[in-house]
Amino acid sequence: MWFIWALDVAAPWPTETTDVPYNGQTLNLMPQTDQNFASIAIQTSIGASDASEAVHRFLSVLSWVDGMGIRTLWNVGNPGWRQPTPRSPFFTRPATPLARANFDFLPVPKTRQAAKALAFYREAVSTTSKDNQFLQYFRILELAHGHNNAEHPKFMNELVEKAQLQGDARDALQTLRSRGVNVGKQIVISGRHAVAHGDDSIAIDPDVISQRTPLHESMPIVAALAIHTIESHFGVPTKQSYYRRHEYEVDGFAALLAPATREQILKSGGALPLAVDLPVEEVTIGLRNSRYPALTDLVISNAIIEDGGVTLWARSKDGLVLVLVRFDLLNHRLLFDLQAGVGVQDNGSPESAEHGADILELALGLVHNGELHVWDSKSDDLLGRQNPNLPVNIDPAATRALLVERIEALRDQARVRRKSGDDGT
Repeated sequence: MWFIWALDVAAPWPTETTDVPYNGQTLNLMPQTDQNFASIAIQTSIGASDASEAVHRFLSVLSWVDGMGIRTLWNVGNPGWRQPTPRSPFFTRPATPLARANFDFLPVPKTRQAAKALAFYREAVSTTSKDNQFLQYFRILELAHGHNNAEHPKFMNELVEKAQLQGDARDALQTLRSRGVNVGKQIVISGRHAVAHGDDSIAIDPDVISQRTPLHESMPIVAALAIHTIESHFGVPTKQSYYRRHEYEVDGFAALLAPATREQILKSGGALPLAVDLPVEEVTIGLRNSRYPALTDLVISNAIIEDGGVTLWARSKDGLVLVLVRFDLLNHRLLFDLQAGVGVQDNGSPESAEHGADILELALGLVHNGELHVWDSKSDDLLGRQNPNLPVNIDPAATRALLVERIEALRDQARVRRKSGDDGT
């Protein structure tokens, strides 16, 4: 059964139909077009309610990652096919979302409360009502700290201090304090109570602009507190924290290791003999969307545990290519030096010339800001990846031209060798 939702998307969205695996399900995303809304669908037998939760949990995570809204407009079930979501004259045409490059960072909340906090966050950044936005942010604080604490101005002031606010939130805080405002009291009384209750003594009259001023002044602060709470209390990292810690560079490799093995590696000082069997036998090295025969199915021939990481030597099955790659678990870094860490033996065969061209193709991709990836060849699981390469102290255009020239020369050399029947023996 297909379950399909039409969306109003502010967050970056794919420009082509894309399948995204997430938390045990595969979500099918279609782009916004002149005829159709952006949409998301799931083909499953788990039932409408569970399918809806899986889709909305995914959308909430995307909103959290990008800090931008995603609203569901309408949905439909179809037992036969993944139908499109045609525009309706009853809905305003959404703005065209930014093109999404990847889905590298999709955290999975560890608890239902954490998932619920992300749902509140998506509601906050998706709504057009400032009252509702404030209320959703505040619900995150209540969910984490309890109703009685969150409702107390003293506790709210303490939370503000712990959060070490930055940017717009810090500016708003300094402005309020410069006027002698009790920030915690304003957030709780003039904010939360004013939008959640109908008591005439505290409720905001939506038609009286002056009554809305305290809420607007406090919005950057309560938003920052909600983000801080999701990360510090519920354990869901922001995109900024994710990239700052670089754990993604080696987390695929680290996840394959037994806890005791990881601990041994992290505590290693000088070089140690390999005392454990690695869970990987062959690796493939390439760029995000490009793989090269010379660097495919490289057999791990040696490994050394040292200085909090694992250094691997891997060789092509014909023995002509030797590669060194290091998973630095201590510092969360994938280390690969194309000049010092890759060797090609030229035995006069066409294969060795092709291998050399493949290595230069990789170099050309890196000059074009390519992202180095390392996969487990047998499972195709991603073991590690680097950020987009940013070459420095080179002339990019001249370097690209030189690499293209050398690649073509090596391909020509391989063709000549084949014609001459030179197999390197």
